[in-house]
Amino acid sequence: MMVMVVAFNILLINLIIAILANTYNIFDERSKGLYLSKILSTRDELGYDEFLGAFLTSIPPINAIQIPFIPICVFLRYGDPMLAKVNETLMKIQYCLFMIIFFFAFVAVSLVLLPFAYVISIIDKVKSLKHAKPEDGSKPVINLVIFVVFGVAILDLDLMADIYYFWKNCFRDKLSVIIIEREKTTVVHQTIRELTMLCEKYSSKKIKSAHSK
Repeated sequence: MMVMVVAFNILLINLIIAILANTYNIFDERSKGLYLSKILSTRDELGYDEFLGAFLTSIPPINAIQIPFIPICVFLRYGDPMLAKVNETLMKIQYCLFMIIFFFAFVAVSLVLLPFAYVISIIDKVKSLKHAKPEDGSKPVINLVIFVVFGVAILDLDLMADIYYFWKNCFRDKLSVIIIEREKTTVVHQTIRELTMLCEKYSSKKIKSAHSK
């Protein structure tokens, strides 16, 4: 009798182990999907905290600026309007430091690329002389000479304008929503095929341009 009880318990344990192993194999393949679905379901529950958000969202080494503000926040209760003001001030300071890093990187890259932009612009203007129309007269040549003499100054002024708009866009508070309306195209695949065949026909006959009403 005792042997039968022990054997039954062993069989029962093996059955439980087999059920658990089968369940594990089923959910092991779905574990990544379940994990990602949990993250997506809790994403909307996360939001910026108006009292301590500046302390939670900052990254090193910028968060070192938080040290003088920590004693103030320790003595203020959560929900205190003063704590919200301190949090807002700290967030603005951290944002400015963060944007200063990008600003210097932007200026450094722009200064490095400025000589290349000057040379490439001159090359493009020289190439445009070959395609100049007779009615343009000496205008392309004048533009080339002006850019050769004042090109560096023009590019410097462009950089100054870019710097102005950089900081202006970083601190604007009224952002307009850009809505791009989708329009139905009237071009079909058949039209594209016919146009491609027509271009190949003209190209084979060495026709460089064509006029159409």
